[in-house]
Amino acid sequence: MQDTIRTTKSAKLKQIYTLVAEQPHILPQSLATARAPVLLMYGDRDIIRLAHALQLFAHLPNGNLFVMPGATHFGAGEKPELFWLVLADFFEKPFTKLSTAEVMGIGKRSNSR
Repeated sequence: MQDTIRTTKSAKLKQIYTLVAEQPHILPQSLATARAPVLLMYGDRDIIRLAHALQLFAHLPNGNLFVMPGATHFGAGEKPELFWLVLADFFEKPFTKLSTAEVMGIGKRSNSR
């Protein structure tokens, strides 16, 4: 990313790459106070590393994570049907933090909204 910023001749590309490299500047720990349900959506070919997405997700007490297969950072435009399906599901259904073990009845139930 930094090499591209340094070497590109296009002011527009330099601006875009600088934005991606430097923003948003969110400390994962700061997400721990978020109480509203949050949906993180990434493409499996996203410029944002999956490790970073997992780090943010781990700090969200009411987070959901969706990794869109075969998509880049622009998954909403690349796979609009899938994007809208997941987004509608997030907004239309009650948020729950149930794990597989809890669904199977072998773990304790988490709070839901």
